[in-house]
Amino acid sequence: PVSNWGELHWKQNPLEGTSSDSTSLKIQLFDDAGIYISSIDTLFTLHDSIIDLSLLVSADTCPYIKLAATYSDISTQTPAQMDFWHVLYTPIPEAAIDASLGYTWLPNMDSLNLTDQPEQTHINNVLQIPFSVSAENINPILDVTFNGIHILNKDIVAPTSEILITLNDENPFLILDSDSDTSLFGIYLTDPDGIQSRVPFLDGTGNTVMHWIPGDENQNKFKIIYPAYFEKSGVYSILVQGEDKSGNLSGDFDYKVDFEVIHESMITQLMNYPNPFSTSTRFVFTLTGDRIPDDVLIQIMTISGRVVREINESELGTIQIGRNISEFAWDGRDNFGDQLANGVYLYRVKAKIDGVDINLLESGADKYFHKGLGKMYLLR
Repeated sequence: PVSNWGELHWKQNPLEGTSSDSTSLKIQLFDDAGIYISSIDTLFTLHDSIIDLSLLVSADTCPYIKLAATYSDISTQTPAQMDFWHVLYTPIPEAAIDASLGYTWLPNMDSLNLTDQPEQTHINNVLQIPFSVSAENINPILDVTFNGIHILNKDIVAPTSEILITLNDENPFLILDSDSDTSLFGIYLTDPDGIQSRVPFLDGTGNTVMHWIPGDENQNKFKIIYPAYFEKSGVYSILVQGEDKSGNLSGDFDYKVDFEVIHESMITQLMNYPNPFSTSTRFVFTLTGDRIPDDVLIQIMTISGRVVREINESELGTIQIGRNISEFAWDGRDNFGDQLANGVYLYRVKAKIDGVDINLLESGADKYFHKGLGKMYLLR
């Protein structure tokens, strides 16, 4: 490439004194990417000539040219012989990197701006700088939920449960975005008989056992969805291992939790908390089985047995298999909204599925109940 075009000097030698020689010279123009733009055609009959290229070609738009000529002599078939072509131009600067000067980049080099001005060749623009890369050692975050809930050790879960496993990695360059990243996980289940087995993503016939959703650049989080069915009643144990693409484990210890499955639908006695209470109290209980009762009723009575407040399932809020703390908080008012007097009140729960009472699940709360009735203390 050139920065300015000068003159084109041309000379040819005929083979006879009087000749009918002619020369057609074509000047082909190319842009800075080497793409052909157009051509300028000239015809010479003289032995030499000079063309001012600066009047014909702009170096800003066409920094490259190519010359092509056709020599002819239609009379004697002895066309003139080329003596020379000389193209005069102003070259663009040339820069080279001298590593012996150190590794500091200079903004200008002999008035050559390295950032936006072209040069004659780039092949010598090589600078080798040694550097070291430290291994990424940040542990990814592993999270496990059962039906959207973080369970405690020995909690009760439903026989049909959806286990969601997520591994969140903060490394934005090694994305967990491939189906092959399932190899970074190990999920092991121990049944009530003490037999441990690895839960596969696909079974032996290619059917999906656990679904997976790879991460992306927006959120480097790999998700595993395990729609589990626990066939036996008893205590299970699940062990989850995970690592990122750098080999960093999800923590110093694997995730491991024991949980209990009870197929029969049962409910524990309801404990109110706090007890005594002054402003409000909630109800704590546990459900088992695979179905939520369709009819739950809490009756609050005076010590003489008169029902002063009934709380139905719609008031209690969301109910789940396992531990429950009611969203509803009783404020010590009766069915009419009147404030009840301080004192001792009795309460009991009735729970049904398809119109049939479900059985009572034994728990540590049983000792606080007499004939299915618990006591609460309202103190203002």
